[in-house]
Amino acid sequence: MAGCVSTPELTETAPVAKTETAVGCGLDEQAQEMDARDFFELFEEVYNSRFESPYSYTSSEGEEARFGPFNYWLIENTTKLMSSVTPKPFDTVRYGDWDIRWEQFVVLQTALCNNLDGKGNLQTVRLAIDDIFKKSKETRWPGHADNWATFAYVETGREVIPANAPEGLEHYTQYITAGGVMIVAGDEVDPEALLSAHDAVEYMTSARPEYREIFRDYHVRISLFLGTTSTLPDFEGTDEPGGFSAGMTDAAMTANAEWLCYPGNNNRGGNPVIHELAHTMEHIVFDHENDTDFYSQIVPLALAAIDEGSFGDFEQFLEDGSEQDISNLVGEYWAQVVEGYIMDGGPAFKNSHYSRDWIKTNDPHVFDLVTKYFPTEEWDYVEEHCEG
Repeated sequence: MAGCVSTPELTETAPVAKTETAVGCGLDEQAQEMDARDFFELFEEVYNSRFESPYSYTSSEGEEARFGPFNYWLIENTTKLMSSVTPKPFDTVRYGDWDIRWEQFVVLQTALCNNLDGKGNLQTVRLAIDDIFKKSKETRWPGHADNWATFAYVETGREVIPANAPEGLEHYTQYITAGGVMIVAGDEVDPEALLSAHDAVEYMTSARPEYREIFRDYHVRISLFLGTTSTLPDFEGTDEPGGFSAGMTDAAMTANAEWLCYPGNNNRGGNPVIHELAHTMEHIVFDHENDTDFYSQIVPLALAAIDEGSFGDFEQFLEDGSEQDISNLVGEYWAQVVEGYIMDGGPAFKNSHYSRDWIKTNDPHVFDLVTKYFPTEEWDYVEEHCEG
């Protein structure tokens, strides 16, 4: 990483007043002041350890499928660090490739205090941390949440309305909300696709309505597209045909509207809204809730299904030069199972895990896990959306 250099330069000028810090939670009341360079060296170690998890899986080829409440742990460790040590006041610190301003540290401290007081969330803290260790424009993910303003949340019911798009996102002209999630699309997308996505999100969140509040608090947005994600302004330069899930640092989740079922578009197969929302729950809701029960179960269940041959008979779209690895299968297991459970279709839709009866009979332990989070009431996805 850019900051991992042996002799980072340090520049401190015109120290600012210590009073220009966050107030209200006493985060640094007992913290010992230290040289800013030493502080950010410790902080970078915390930041670089953010993907360490006992729940992840690494294949024999060294490829990793990551599982864990990474942001929960990162914010927890950041809070511990900043409760014990704090940098001496500074104006600007040149550390590695970063020019870190005192104001950025104050924003982080304020976000941590708000999270502790229940007035903020993990996302605001994570974005404040990312702003300190910011990547260059050439290497930063185009869909990073800090690159784009958020849409305002408006309850719409089952009605597509004109989008009040923020600057830079005028491509999105259609808007609807469901289950705490904003769904947007450009003119080229059939409004029926937004209604289909709305119905899926409403159903998927019906058993755990508390998740709707989490989605809304984290500004979760689904951006529908035609072709590939490269047609979207906030994902320019990407070329994913199905869609991306969203984590806490992503501006949106994406899904190919052409792959949805709605009147006039009977696309049998997978459903990227259902699939990517399952991943998004994993990355945002379960992370927010520190749901280690989920993370501890999913890899053993995936490996058992792969070993017995009931899962893994499919090919994924991977970046050029990448070959499918068992870690890819492990990483997709949860979303594939949820996709089949929600659609509850048949072999025409998926190779395995295509219906509730199939999952309950052939993979009963994951069936139990899925029904912990998703509704058990019937929803005829096939008849309502794929037969019109």
